[in-house]
Amino acid sequence: MFPPLYERGYDCIVQFEDAAAQRSAEAEILLKRSRHLGAIYLFGYSVEMRVKAAFFRNAGFLAGRLISPQDRSNAIAMSATLGLPVAPGPHDIAGWAALAVAARLTTANPYNSAFGNLIVSQATSLYLIWREVLRYRSVPPIPREIHAVRTIAGWFANNYAMIR
Repeated sequence: MFPPLYERGYDCIVQFEDAAAQRSAEAEILLKRSRHLGAIYLFGYSVEMRVKAAFFRNAGFLAGRLISPQDRSNAIAMSATLGLPVAPGPHDIAGWAALAVAARLTTANPYNSAFGNLIVSQATSLYLIWREVLRYRSVPPIPREIHAVRTIAGWFANNYAMIR
C-alpha cells in the first residue's frame, strides 16, 4: 500500500527541477487543448520551482538535500541579511528571484549584473500576470498574457543551466 500522494517524495533541488520540467510540459499540453488559464498556472509554477531551486543551490544546498519548512523560513529571513528591502512571500516569484541573485553574489561565481538583473526582470514580468491564486479563478486570459507567460517560462527553462 502506498502512502497518500502528498506524502510521497520530499522537497529538494532535484525534485523542484524535475517538477518544473513536468509542469512546463503539462502546460504545453493544456495550451494545445485551449486550456489557457491552467497552462498559465502551470507555467508560473514551473518558473517558481526553478527560481527556488536556483536559490537553494546558490545558498549551498546539495541537490538531494531535504528542503524543510524551516529552511524556507530561514531563506525568507535571509533577505534582510542580503540587503533586499522586502522579504519574498511563499510564492513571490520576483522576490525569490531577487533572493536567488543576491545569494549568488555571495558565492565565488556571482552572476554578472546584467544577467542577474535579467533574471529578476523576467521573474517580475511574470509576477505581474501570475499568482498562485489563479487556481481559484475561472476568467479567460487575454492572448498577450498567454504569450508572455509562455515566453518567460521558456526563457527560464532555456537559461536554467546558467541560472542554477
